[in-house]
Amino acid sequence: MSKGPLSRRTWLRGAGGALLALPFLEAMLPKLVFAGPTAPYRFVTAFCGTVVGVDASSSPGGYGALPATLPPSWKGLEAVRSHVSIVSNLNIPVYNNGQTPPGPASAYNMQHGTTPAPMLAGVTSKEIMPVMVNGQTADQYAADALGAGSKVASLQVRTQLFPYTGSNNNNKGIMSARRSGTTLNALPPIASPSQLYTLLFGGGSAPPPAGGPDPRLRRASVLDLVADDAAQLRRDLAPADRARLEQHFEEVRAIEVALRASATGGGGGGGGGGGSCSNPMAAPTDPPAGTNTFIGWSNETLRGELMADMIAYALACDLTRVASWMLTFDQVQMANALDRSTEMHDDSHNGTTRAAAIAANANWHATLFGRLVGKLASLPDGGGTALDTTFLSLLFAESKTAHGRTGMRHVVAGIPSKIRAGQHIDGGGQHPGKIQIAGLQAIGASTNTLGELTGALGPIQV
Repeated sequence: MSKGPLSRRTWLRGAGGALLALPFLEAMLPKLVFAGPTAPYRFVTAFCGTVVGVDASSSPGGYGALPATLPPSWKGLEAVRSHVSIVSNLNIPVYNNGQTPPGPASAYNMQHGTTPAPMLAGVTSKEIMPVMVNGQTADQYAADALGAGSKVASLQVRTQLFPYTGSNNNNKGIMSARRSGTTLNALPPIASPSQLYTLLFGGGSAPPPAGGPDPRLRRASVLDLVADDAAQLRRDLAPADRARLEQHFEEVRAIEVALRASATGGGGGGGGGGGSCSNPMAAPTDPPAGTNTFIGWSNETLRGELMADMIAYALACDLTRVASWMLTFDQVQMANALDRSTEMHDDSHNGTTRAAAIAANANWHATLFGRLVGKLASLPDGGGTALDTTFLSLLFAESKTAHGRTGMRHVVAGIPSKIRAGQHIDGGGQHPGKIQIAGLQAIGASTNTLGELTGALGPIQV
């Protein structure tokens, strides 16, 4: 180990090519530091393909500080209430066939599938699109600002495994797109926890040796394989950094245990344990998959927990600084979160008879998002936590009931020096795509536009 400052790109190396990235340590700071330590900014957008539920289920009450007890649609955010804000009263203009769009970033008709383009890319949606966005999405503008030098310039992940329609049409399962000249390239997400593990925590691009990967990497924890390098590092660290390193190792072990348990559908995402920055060949198979039929289910809760933990540690280990997380397909036809008896899309059309199921569906998404927020808030980074430099948003495809484009309600979190936290905020009838502009400004991107939209959503800014 170097006696000078450690690089944030430092890896512990071990037998069989095992590698383990490190969290932020004070040893990574220059010897002479007169200002507080700094950490890179990060940008995360999460998308839900359903509705938030009627006011009785989803409104936190009056504007101002969030109450200690949140309504059913947001119960999963109570533990991170001080870190998030719920933004209400957001509207997307709507136009019908033959009409001129009434404003920037309008949504075509009242069909499903027309809100991702306005919200994520700030452009007007069309009736028929090859993917669910027809302009470069905000995460890719964030990648332009932050992604250089990261192992993964931008990460695309999806928790829902199949469309659950009986077809293989995944158009509604894509939420990111990047423009190259005049060509718009869809960026399909990773829908496999083990593939995500491989991408984020792999030991490099070299092919496995003849005869297959080193069997030690299948049997042993990466912590055992890098033990010698870890022991040498411990000797060179101050007590506070040693304590942080041990916490990191415990979190790595927890996610390894969770991943191995997931192969049989067991476990619960490690009981809140952390993410690994380790070699992919130690990763097991995915949780069992269901069938691609209506009211389908493929252990998406467990998949989402694993993904939340790995996204958090990918950000904290500076493996990536930008992530788009599609929790569910637009017009989601996955089994509902209440009793698995119906699918979420059908629930959204029955606001009076299935209000409890709709609230449970919204809360299922909120709980996974809250897990990611809570994990980032627990991770020391620079002079604060990883959440202090990460902007996150949780966007719902529709508002209170199916096809709703007015009175939309979304969630923001992170970078409390620039984004308001712990509040129920009146969006003032503005466009929800302006949330992304505010987020881009919070990470230091020099922009006041997104597609056709101009101006950040001022009410969420400090």
